[in-house]
Amino acid sequence: MTTEKAQSIRMEAQSNRITLRASAPDLGDAREDVDAKYSGPPIAIAFNADYLAEPLGIIKDDVELSYSHIDELSPGKISNGDESFLYIIMPMRMS
Repeated sequence: MTTEKAQSIRMEAQSNRITLRASAPDLGDAREDVDAKYSGPPIAIAFNADYLAEPLGIIKDDVELSYSHIDELSPGKISNGDESFLYIIMPMRMS
């Protein structure tokens, strides 16, 4: 649920859950909670929605993906278990 003016997706990870949030002035707000294997400190990162959706559209099988990063402003890595699929994504600065 993004528009050309509001293209960011906010990802918040905490204690075995990832929350995805989007907000568009003309459309409203959206939130989706996803169970995940996460045990690090709580984080909040924003991504361009198109860039986040692209690797998910490429994967055709029902596979487990992993995401890793150094910090909220460094590039992140999305990969599958054997790393035969690897996608680098840059976060957006959150305001």
